[in-house]
Amino acid sequence: MSTWDGKEFKYLQLERYFNIKHYSNPNLFEWRKILKDVFHYDLSDIEAIGISLNDNYNGIYHQNQNDVVEKRNLFLDLNIPTYNVDHHYAHALSSLNNIQKHFVSDCQGNYRRWMSILEDKKIIDTKHDPVNGKSFGLSLDEMGYFLGVGPAYHFDNAGKIMAFNGYGEINPTYLKFMEQFGLEHSAITLEYNNLENVLNKFITPKDTWDFVKTFHYRYSILFKEYLSKYFKEEDVFSYSGGVMQNIVINTKLKASFPNMYINPIGYDGGLSIGALEAVRKIYEYPEIKINNFPFIQEDECPERPSQNTIDKAAEYLANGKILMWYQGKGEAGPRALGNRSILANPNVKYAKEMVNEKVKKREWYRPYGASVKADKYRDYFKLDWDSPYMLYQSEVLRPADFQSITHADGTCRIQTVSSDHEDFYNLLNSFEDRTGFPILLNTSMNLPSFPMVGSKETTKKMFDNSDCDVLIIGDNIHTK
Repeated sequence: MSTWDGKEFKYLQLERYFNIKHYSNPNLFEWRKILKDVFHYDLSDIEAIGISLNDNYNGIYHQNQNDVVEKRNLFLDLNIPTYNVDHHYAHALSSLNNIQKHFVSDCQGNYRRWMSILEDKKIIDTKHDPVNGKSFGLSLDEMGYFLGVGPAYHFDNAGKIMAFNGYGEINPTYLKFMEQFGLEHSAITLEYNNLENVLNKFITPKDTWDFVKTFHYRYSILFKEYLSKYFKEEDVFSYSGGVMQNIVINTKLKASFPNMYINPIGYDGGLSIGALEAVRKIYEYPEIKINNFPFIQEDECPERPSQNTIDKAAEYLANGKILMWYQGKGEAGPRALGNRSILANPNVKYAKEMVNEKVKKREWYRPYGASVKADKYRDYFKLDWDSPYMLYQSEVLRPADFQSITHADGTCRIQTVSSDHEDFYNLLNSFEDRTGFPILLNTSMNLPSFPMVGSKETTKKMFDNSDCDVLIIGDNIHTK
């Protein structure tokens, strides 16, 4: 949910407010209470409303599927102009950076589109599965169910099975099968039950890993071929939608399209921003200005840490302690970027296992990301561009020294931290003074099936119910 009054922008991820992962409004009325309680506006303050409703789930269709914005009377008791914004158009506008060309890929948008090319306010092309109606994203989700990583139609499945890519090898037999099909047939090529028939053998865990590796390889090629029809190598365009969280495909695409911009809240968590921008364009109001992006969550914001507290945190981490770090406003998007983070020393051999056992309780096969100073990252990682939002993977140059952040294939998902992110950058600086390297293992401050924390109280409860060593909220240090 987002608001803009011409001077101040406000944003709230509802899942963190209610502490329920993947929470969304159960009806079209709950937002009114949040508007008053959190944003401190009355209905009388609202001049217009933008909303992005996915017709596949709520049955409210655009009267013309080519219209990206449609004025609708959705609130019969309100005399407020309301605009229903196409799902993919809202994704495209969520970056708020005046980019005119857009690529969107997600589980499913309006009219079962799962991939769109947009320019300005026009949908240039779309993709959908004509046979089964399943998108690339939904097919990955269903695959996760068959692989046992989570329940059916669970939004975390695709991210979890992405980790298998690091353990696999390209299987030439299944690749040959996949090469018969294009983007429109993901429900066939990504159907896990087809694997046994294609390989004609009993499926082992290694076959599963190879399957995941193979389809990532194949779909990276298909995505590139599709984009090459609409974008030149030097073109500037945005990439959004839930699939933009796939760091394997992201990295391949970025290498081919260096000016591609991936919005860190380009998934459904950013739809309200896109809808807000669509309405702003209609009214031709001044551009929305966001300070300190992406740390924009309208949650509980503590006082800043002193340098003394930052140095103490660095000392704890250098000594192998696991530390929960709660600072400033929460980062928007699914990645912890240094304000709602669990941190550890990546040089400690079993730091990953310690974080798993003491705090996160996540699956053994899933790797952790790392945060590194932007001016030093090339000394430790092989990546040709900055990665401020942890949306790309890179080769680890010294894997033996940093086993806890090095995945099975020798890569790591990294965040490059600039000096603009002052407190976190200073923590990396202080940690470097003590260890000789400006890198920290960084994972989001949440437990399985829960969102990232959004309040001091929730954070303290998480700390108390875990075996984490240190919690720092603002300038206050808690230890066990």
